[in-house]
Amino acid sequence: MNKVYLIFLLIFILVGCGASAVNDSSTAASSESRTPAWVLNPQRDGYQLAVGAADKTIPHYERAAYIRAQAELARHLSLHIESVCEQRTAIDNGHTTEEFHCATNQSTQQLMASSEKLDTWENASHFYVLLGVMNEDVFKAP
Repeated sequence: MNKVYLIFLLIFILVGCGASAVNDSSTAASSESRTPAWVLNPQRDGYQLAVGAADKTIPHYERAAYIRAQAELARHLSLHIESVCEQRTAIDNGHTTEEFHCATNQSTQQLMASSEKLDTWENASHFYVLLGVMNEDVFKAP
């Protein structure tokens, strides 16, 4: 009879410890799952995106995160604008003609005016802003 109690007690302890470990890992997973995917990997069809973050201990942290997102988006867009330019050289009867064309003549500043705040999220320590510009605004013909 004592063996039955001992086995029952061991099973109870093992099940209790196992349940505790499962609860701890599920709590950690649920807190991670609450963080939006765009915070670490911003992706949205039809948009050029950037994320700005700011520590909530600084004054005006929402504005700081927005400004950081704008700066990141401007850096990203300027690369795209430069990459759609092309140069052509033609030689016809000894005459050389050179042409230089860009797919858009908009400046980064003009594109930033069409940027949108798409989302915000915060945790206990940081505030995040998702900023985007539609691809059609970036790549439209001049």
